[in-house]
Amino acid sequence: MGNERITEDIVRKHFNNDLLMNSDEIITIKEQKDDRYNYLFASASKKTNGNKGYPEFIISFKRYPRLILIVECKGESKFHQSEFRNKPQHYAVDGILHYMNAIIDKNKDFSIIGIAVSGTNYQGLNVSNFIYRNNEIIETEDKDLLSFDSYFKLYDLQNYSVDLQNLKIIEKAIEYNNLLENYAIPTTERVTFVTAILLALHNRAFREGYINYNNVKDLTEYILQSCENYLRDKIDEAKRNSILQVYKSIKNHKITNSEVLQNKQTKQSESNTLLVKFIDNIKENIFPLVNYDNLGFDILGKFYSEFIKYAGSDSKTGLVLTPSHITDLFCDLVNLTKDDVVYDCCCGTGGFLVAAMKRMILQAGNNQEKIKDIKSKQLIGSEERSDMFAYACSNMLMRGDGKSNVYHCDCFDTEHKKTIRNHNPTVAMLNPPYSVGADGQLDFILNALDSLQKGGRCIAIVQMSCALTKDDNVKEKHRLLIEKHTLEAVISTPDDLFYPAAGVATCIMIFRAFEKHNTPTWFGYWKDDGFKKDKKKGRINIGNYQKQYDLLMNHFKFYEKIGFSIIKKILYDDEWCAEAYMEIDYTNTPDNEFIATMREYLSVLFSFSKIEVISNKPNTFIEIPKNNNFKKFNLAYNEDSKDGLFKIYKGERLNKDNRVQGDVPLITSTSLFNGISNFIEKESFIDSKKIFCNNITIDMLCNVFYHCYEYFSDDNVHTLCFAKNDQNVFVKMYLVTQLKKLKIKYAYGRQVRLKRLTEEFIYLPTDINGNPDYVFMENYIKSLAYSKSIESSSIF
Repeated sequence: MGNERITEDIVRKHFNNDLLMNSDEIITIKEQKDDRYNYLFASASKKTNGNKGYPEFIISFKRYPRLILIVECKGESKFHQSEFRNKPQHYAVDGILHYMNAIIDKNKDFSIIGIAVSGTNYQGLNVSNFIYRNNEIIETEDKDLLSFDSYFKLYDLQNYSVDLQNLKIIEKAIEYNNLLENYAIPTTERVTFVTAILLALHNRAFREGYINYNNVKDLTEYILQSCENYLRDKIDEAKRNSILQVYKSIKNHKITNSEVLQNKQTKQSESNTLLVKFIDNIKENIFPLVNYDNLGFDILGKFYSEFIKYAGSDSKTGLVLTPSHITDLFCDLVNLTKDDVVYDCCCGTGGFLVAAMKRMILQAGNNQEKIKDIKSKQLIGSEERSDMFAYACSNMLMRGDGKSNVYHCDCFDTEHKKTIRNHNPTVAMLNPPYSVGADGQLDFILNALDSLQKGGRCIAIVQMSCALTKDDNVKEKHRLLIEKHTLEAVISTPDDLFYPAAGVATCIMIFRAFEKHNTPTWFGYWKDDGFKKDKKKGRINIGNYQKQYDLLMNHFKFYEKIGFSIIKKILYDDEWCAEAYMEIDYTNTPDNEFIATMREYLSVLFSFSKIEVISNKPNTFIEIPKNNNFKKFNLAYNEDSKDGLFKIYKGERLNKDNRVQGDVPLITSTSLFNGISNFIEKESFIDSKKIFCNNITIDMLCNVFYHCYEYFSDDNVHTLCFAKNDQNVFVKMYLVTQLKKLKIKYAYGRQVRLKRLTEEFIYLPTDINGNPDYVFMENYIKSLAYSKSIESSSIF
């Protein structure tokens, strides 16, 4: 038994020390019993007597609950496998196959990795690896314990490795941020500190020798000297001096020039061993990730984003770094090839260039000459900020960029533009600074397009305001763009894409250079990318990204899908976003959405004490036949044509300081409490403000409510009054539910405004005369749960 415990310790240490290990968040290692998987082993005893039995290790993955890794250990190598692999009690291979078959008997939907291990010396272990795929157990050729990354590849889960690396960087960034905060390192300089150490670690002499330095000033000089040594033969003197000048800022802090430190947290003076410990930590946890399996991750960009989010230190510059899954997506959207020359005119930390390098090298395969050209000739960047320039160069150099064609220049400089054109770029990727405003961001796109070869592709992620046309300067930039270039596609992206660094609505624009616009444009509504917000980790992939990526790529440029994409011819003064043109399916709204509208409405009345009981009973038990005859109706009534459903009235501004408390609800822009944010006095405002009753409201973010009571509304709220005959509460419940579907077309970046409502429409069921079938709407709502309580509510 003792020998077997040694084997188990080797396996445990192997996985716990894996670079991607994250037992708290992603990977859970359970020895022997795991409650979630007990049923799989309920009759898996190796004695084959029908009793329960467990392997030594069960390794499960929170994001992929159907993937399970199990390990069976034996202390002596002679017990690795029997001749016929049919003695599970005594042999490791026999045992692991026994357990894999036990799982398959219980549930064939599992993806299973089985590992048989025997021996007590890591170097001399006997290892057999098995996978269950396509209804059979297959032995792989690998005879070692593999990394998590290698095991993920057996099931084509490489993206999971990227997610885990991302989480590792976040975890360490939080740890380092807290540590450096304790010793008063300015937020903006923390990434410089990490970058300098990472670059120095690329020098073998530094990796082996830093531990011998006892004096912090000498060690700091050694870091800088090692950076210089690493850079000396890789880039020209001017670039090298620019980078080193940024790194020399680390000499200004007590952590690098004082033998004694004051810990802000403990208020105690401490001997300064922090610098060596910090280097140790980065060497062990971060340095191996720089080129880990060629994942192409912008490590420095991730650190920068994590550090600045604590202080919001870049809010004035408008710099928002692009998430790594978006930099990879850009490569797909422009169909990047190994022969492209990629240019980023505002490259930040080099995220797009890193992603492009990874993709192009992958396509080059084993062609070393091509890989050399990619690294030395086909990746071009411009960056005006000194610190960003240093990070971008370092990022590229640490990935083997043989020349680093990143320029410390203003991309609008005339001479610099000539230099860029001499590189003959075919693809431009950019995320311009948002502080320059919408027309300024479009200037960056024009600049990038002007640098490309004819037919080149330009892709940019910009604020949604760049797609809208309320600003005449934006219209003019639109005109300049499509006068010379083709707008091929625009993709609306998640509103929280840059969380927590910035809350801004964005879109991706894709152009074809020097081909005048005369073809329809594809518009996509990709508001769900499979990521979710986490307070500590930012936005993380919860396992749904691949599904959302496939949805986008399967429709991109050529296919329309109601509620997702549309192809439309546009002019320079049109809005360039899917929200402006997208069709919505009103014909298949499920019952539960109408019921939810009624429940929300009734809960507000209950809180007003206007109803005493909320009943879930329907008004009628008669089954209502479906009306599938839907027709398009304009929302806004037109006095000339006499068509349209509603006369629409905009509310009036009422500053908080001028509000007098009272009993009349004030409706403002909010998704809560039926839009009611306050109660104000009727007599104080009745002569100066419009008061409404028994109407539907829609606010600037498309929150839609019905109000059976008198109310005032502010200037971000619009009241919809029936243009002809008013309708009852049941019809209004139906209409509120359908109008809520418009929400996908509006957000902070593109708000509901009176002009947009005059151009908006809705599909409704019709009667035999082609008019809205209000009788059907009423009877349908009456047939649903909670409609009995709706009937009992009355105007008050």
